[in-house]
Amino acid sequence: MTVNIKETYNVRPTQPTQHSPIILSNHDLVLPMVYMFAHHFYKNVDNKNDFMDPSKLRDSLGDILSDYYPLAGRLKKEIDGKLSIACCDQGIPFIIAESPDITIQQLEEKNWQPSSIPDHLVPDLPVTHGLISLPLDVPLLMVQHTTLADGSVVLGTVMHHTIADGISLFCFLDNWGRKARQEPIIPPVHDRSLLKASGNPPTHEHPEFKLFKLPTEASQAMPPMPPMITKLFHINRDNLKKLCNVYSGEHNLVSANDALVAHLWRLVTRARGIPLDAEVICAFPCDGRKRLKPFFPPNYFGNCILNTVLKMLVSELINGSQPNLALQIRKAIDKVNDSKIRSSIDWIEQQPNKSEIKLNCNYYCGKDLVLTNWSKFSLYDLDFGYGTPLRFSLRRGRNLDGIVILLGTKYDDGIQAYTSLIIEHMQKLEQDPEFKEFFQIS
Repeated sequence: MTVNIKETYNVRPTQPTQHSPIILSNHDLVLPMVYMFAHHFYKNVDNKNDFMDPSKLRDSLGDILSDYYPLAGRLKKEIDGKLSIACCDQGIPFIIAESPDITIQQLEEKNWQPSSIPDHLVPDLPVTHGLISLPLDVPLLMVQHTTLADGSVVLGTVMHHTIADGISLFCFLDNWGRKARQEPIIPPVHDRSLLKASGNPPTHEHPEFKLFKLPTEASQAMPPMPPMITKLFHINRDNLKKLCNVYSGEHNLVSANDALVAHLWRLVTRARGIPLDAEVICAFPCDGRKRLKPFFPPNYFGNCILNTVLKMLVSELINGSQPNLALQIRKAIDKVNDSKIRSSIDWIEQQPNKSEIKLNCNYYCGKDLVLTNWSKFSLYDLDFGYGTPLRFSLRRGRNLDGIVILLGTKYDDGIQAYTSLIIEHMQKLEQDPEFKEFFQIS
C-alpha cells in the first residue's frame, strides 16, 4: 500500500500574531515529548470531485491558527532553563498525498484493525522509542490530507503532547471544523499561569511520579525488543452492562470506566505471566478541568491531567475480589481533586531537574499498564462541511507495549480497546476465557 506525497505547504496564521513566549506549566513539563495521533476517514459516498477540498481545509487551518497561535510556534529553552513556546508564526506542515491502491472498502473488510492502516497516512516523524524524545525544533502540529483510490479522504493529524493533552487536541479539531463551516468557535484559553505553583510545599504524597535520569545520548540505543502488536477489541453495550454488574457486586459505586480498567488490568497482567508475589501498577490519567476550584475554563489549551497510579500484588489483583478491585480504582480516581492537583504542581516545582520526572509506571516491556480513556471525546464529530468521518483510528503502534486506549464508536454501540502488547502476551490475552466472554476482535 503506497502513499505518494504530492505537495507540502507551510500554513501560518491568517492574521499575523504578536505574542510573548508562553512558559510551559509544570503539568506540561512532565508529559513525554512525543506526538499524539489521529486518523479521520471520510467516505466519498457520492464520488464528488471536490470532496474534502484540501484548499478549503488549508485556508480554514490558517484561520484557526490565528486563535491557536501557539501551534504555529516552536518549543525553545529560556535563559533560566525553562521551556516555552516561541509564538513566532513559523507555521505548520500541511501535506497533500494520495494512495492509489487503498480504498475504504478494503479497510472495512479488514475490520479497521491497526495492522491494516498504512503507516504513512500521517506525516513522517522523528522516530521515538522508549526513552528517546523529540527534539525541540519540530513542528507542534502536522496535518496530512490523503486521497484514496475511491476518492475518499484520510485526514491525519499529529500534535505535540508536551503542549497539549487529548482534550485540547479534540477541542482544536472541533474548532477547525467550525471555522471551515464558517460557524462561531469556542475560543481557547492560553493562560498557563492558571496552573502555576503556589510557592508552598506539596500537601500530598505523589507516588505517580518518579525521578529517573535519562541515559546520555551515546547510550540511548535501545536494546533488541521482542515483537509487539496492536489490536482493536470491541465490547458491546450489553456486555459492558454485564461487566459492570460483575465488578459492582453489592454496591453501585463503580462506573463503566472502573470496570473496564479493573478487567483489562487483571487480564493483561495474567497474560504477561507475572509472578503472584510481584507488585504491579496501573496508571490512568484524570482530567483536572472539572476538578480544579474555583472555576477552571473547560476550553483551556494545554495539559491539565494528573496520572493516578494504583499499586497491587498480582495475587490480589488476579485472585482477589473483583468488586473490591473496581472500588479501589474508583477511590483512587476520586482522590484526584483540587487539593491533590495543586499539590502535584508544587511537588514538580520543588524538583531541581524537571526533565528527570517520569510517570511511575514501568509499562514498556515491563509489568505495569497505562490505560487512557478517550471514549468521551468527540472522535466522530469533526465536520468540515462534508459530513462526519466514517471512522476514527489511532496509529498502528508497532513499537508499543503495556498501553490500552479506550475509544468510542461512531454509533455509540460500545467501547473499543486499542491494545498494545508483546505478541506472545497478546496471544494469551485473546485466549483468556474471561476476555473472550466480553470482548470480540473489532
